[in-house]
Amino acid sequence: MSINIESSFSLNGSLIKESTLDSFKEYGYKALGLVDTTTAFFITFYNHMIKNGIKPILGYRIKGEYFDYILYLKNEKGYKELLNYVSNNSKDEIVNYDSLLKSDDILYVIDATYIRNEHLIFLSDEYHKFKDSSLKIYVGVDFNYYPCEVALYPIIYGTYDIILINKVMYLKEEDKKASLVLESILKNSIYEEGSLIDMGKVLSLNLKTKDKLLKEYSDYKDLLINTSKFIDLIDIKLKFERKYPVYKARDSIPPYIYLRELSKAGLKKRLSNTSKDKNLYLSRLNYELEIIHNMGFDDYFLVVYDYILYAKKSGIYVGPGRGSSASSLVSYSLGIIDIDPLEYNLYFERFLNPDRKTMPDIDTDFEDTKRDEVIKYCIEKYGIDNVSLVGSFQTLLAKGALREISTILDISELKLKMISKEIKNDENSIEDLLKKRTILNYYNNDSEIKELLDIAKKIEGVPKSIGTHASAVIISPIKIKDYSEVHKASNGFNQTVYDQKTIEEIGLLKMDFLSLKTLSTIHETVNKIKENRGIDLNINNIPLDDEKTYKFLREKPLTGIFQFETRGMSELLKKIGPSSFKDLCIIIALFRPGSISYSEEFIRRRNKDSKVEYYDPCLKDILSETLGIIIYQEQIMAIVNVYSGLSLKEADILRRAISKKDESLILELKEKFYNGAKERKRNLLITDKLFKDILKFAEYGFNKSHSVVYAKIAYTTAYLKANFKEEFMATLLEENETSSLIKECSKLNIKMILPDLRYSSYRYVVKNNRIIIPFTIIKGVGKDYAKEIEKIRNTGDISYEKVISRSKATLPRDLIEKLILSGVFDYTKYNKRTMIEALDGLYEFDPTLIKGLNYKIKIQEEYPFDYLKNREFELLGFNSKYHPLSIYKGDILKLSDLSLGLDDVTIITYFSSLKITKVKSTNESMAQVIIEDEFSSSKAVIFSKTYYKYAHILENNKIYEISGSYKENRGEPQFVIKGLKKIDV
Repeated sequence: MSINIESSFSLNGSLIKESTLDSFKEYGYKALGLVDTTTAFFITFYNHMIKNGIKPILGYRIKGEYFDYILYLKNEKGYKELLNYVSNNSKDEIVNYDSLLKSDDILYVIDATYIRNEHLIFLSDEYHKFKDSSLKIYVGVDFNYYPCEVALYPIIYGTYDIILINKVMYLKEEDKKASLVLESILKNSIYEEGSLIDMGKVLSLNLKTKDKLLKEYSDYKDLLINTSKFIDLIDIKLKFERKYPVYKARDSIPPYIYLRELSKAGLKKRLSNTSKDKNLYLSRLNYELEIIHNMGFDDYFLVVYDYILYAKKSGIYVGPGRGSSASSLVSYSLGIIDIDPLEYNLYFERFLNPDRKTMPDIDTDFEDTKRDEVIKYCIEKYGIDNVSLVGSFQTLLAKGALREISTILDISELKLKMISKEIKNDENSIEDLLKKRTILNYYNNDSEIKELLDIAKKIEGVPKSIGTHASAVIISPIKIKDYSEVHKASNGFNQTVYDQKTIEEIGLLKMDFLSLKTLSTIHETVNKIKENRGIDLNINNIPLDDEKTYKFLREKPLTGIFQFETRGMSELLKKIGPSSFKDLCIIIALFRPGSISYSEEFIRRRNKDSKVEYYDPCLKDILSETLGIIIYQEQIMAIVNVYSGLSLKEADILRRAISKKDESLILELKEKFYNGAKERKRNLLITDKLFKDILKFAEYGFNKSHSVVYAKIAYTTAYLKANFKEEFMATLLEENETSSLIKECSKLNIKMILPDLRYSSYRYVVKNNRIIIPFTIIKGVGKDYAKEIEKIRNTGDISYEKVISRSKATLPRDLIEKLILSGVFDYTKYNKRTMIEALDGLYEFDPTLIKGLNYKIKIQEEYPFDYLKNREFELLGFNSKYHPLSIYKGDILKLSDLSLGLDDVTIITYFSSLKITKVKSTNESMAQVIIEDEFSSSKAVIFSKTYYKYAHILENNKIYEISGSYKENRGEPQFVIKGLKKIDV
């Protein structure tokens, strides 16, 4: 009789979530009903009820003017009608009979819970409209609400068809407080213990057992009988068939034929002007096409081919591939990927395995600023009702739940920190937390912490808000709102209410359109190269053996290099010292949890400090590129195939079984592996060791195809930075204008022109191999002002007086002062003070009144150096012209020129902070210093022995030549000063 269970997806404080559904079978019901204000939980609830042998009932709550309607779905047709109705109407709209969905496949219930006597007339009006129609209306009552039982029920009894809609929001009575806390979090309201008190009676919204509920309503036999009859009217059976997208082929050619034609033509083009074995490629192509066709995916490949072709023809940069789809020669032939799978020993079975029966997954990277253009193309081609983004619910994770509860219950910040610091990442649950001895100790000895963790455990994982999946797009052969509630996303596209998991469960195929900023960086760099050098660079044809690029990767700063920017990755890169493209693929695969532990052994083998071993000579060809260490998932597949004779299909299934921890399947394939090895007379000890290593590596071994495509993007960015550093750095600066990038330009010996009226614009420009910094770097100067400054410059004489005369009408005076202090007018004969103090006169002077007369500027003494230094830093974020070290040019090393890991280096630097402290253990003095140059700053330390030697020359705000080591200390760069000499300027 519990047919009014509200889930947490209604965002009203309910604690009913997926992890609670399987426990429903313990309550003794043959039927249970969900009633939500969204359809988001429908499929999850339905599937769990079917699995547990419980009849699922689905209801949708709609807000009316005086009461709520609940629309219960009688069958699948009613389900589809409801989805279309809610998709076409605003969720915030107040509904009455006239605007309500009318269907014989829906049962209508008026929720009488909150109705008072004075509203009965409205109930009657609505009721008579239903009575005069062919539709049946019921009144739902819930005696959780005291007035409903004592005031309303006796009045309506005998007049209306009444059923029981006992509301449920959590499983157990003791969950009530957690529900109220969650309600306060979601509604951003003040928590009150009695916020669900109605006329003095505290509501109990827990799920009662069937026996307990029947006992509570034992005096209302008619009500129970009516409800039972109501449930019998419902028979909803949902069918979840695969609904693949259908490609609109030219001239109605069957998809299979068209795909074959396109693939063979594409392969011929790919192999032209190469010495590759055409028969080998054609054989692989035919093999793939046969599998694709037999699995029913011809249309799918054509749809992907089509929108990628559109993107490329429209000048939108597309990534070279992503994930296992790079293993497909069909994809390579069609231009879906730009990696030759045979060249890198990539197996089609890793992508599509007829024995694995999983959907193909062709993920595509697009420029982040142009992804929506491709989606719009798909909408135009397949129809607005057939293309949709996918919803995504943001859930309360452990750390967020603890923080929110602490705020609601006013738990001290100190206690929250004590608990939260033990949560290392978002994957840690409250359950994991309670396994830690320190947390368990707090839990058992502090009642406030105990309550905090108990409530957090209950609300953890509930939805907090709905968003949009970052990449998933559905292209469907049928109207999507026949299978999912659909609403408009913030960008105007349709978006399902169902999340990615549910979309896959109902048979809709999602495709991943990913936004990759790096592709926009590459595209803009290529544009700048053409603009500056006249070179029309085809990024897909750059050589993969450019020594300059590998030298750059081994030696230079890696900001902006895809995948290689982090400190850990950068260090691994320098230790391995890549000299080939395959090295980059290995480095990307090694820098992963699990496999990173094998990086040191790989480095030892590479340096010939450790012996390379291959288990068995038959595996040398498979493992030689990774020096005998299993790194790639594809190597596991090849090893299983060659060593024991399992097919590549079986090898892929074993790999997947290990990663999924499917013990029964692992044991089944293990037996086949051992039998095959025995037939080939392999050494049993080697077989044991090999299988154990396969089990270990398969859990975290990296997908080689993904490593190859990501290495291609990484190499491309490195190639651009090594060969066209000015254009590449100008693009990075345009995307993320920071002083650290300007410092890096200095390290790369890139000449830069600071904001200058003669050359600058609203964007970074490369001219004569120099980067011209735009006006927008100046604090307070936006793109519109920058364009106006350009316009003023381009419309006449650029003498200071004439520019100010033309600026008065459109540029604020304080902005003019910023331009002056930033150096924009340094090309003139005037110093900064002279220009600023002349502004009053120039603003008042009108040359039109006395023809030919010019304003006479009085020359002033310049501002002090420290004032100019401070203002330059304030406006630009760094010092250039007015840093104490700016006079030092040429071959002199500064902090900006250094990289970490140096043992003996000498630089010129400036002490911007000097603090003398005591060493606790010895009570001896030492110094802590901040050293800097125009573009960098770092902590430095002078230990006691050195300090006493040089204490007499130590001063703050002075220039020194220092020598010592520059290394990382506790995650931060630190210069240990071992010698120094003061330089008097």
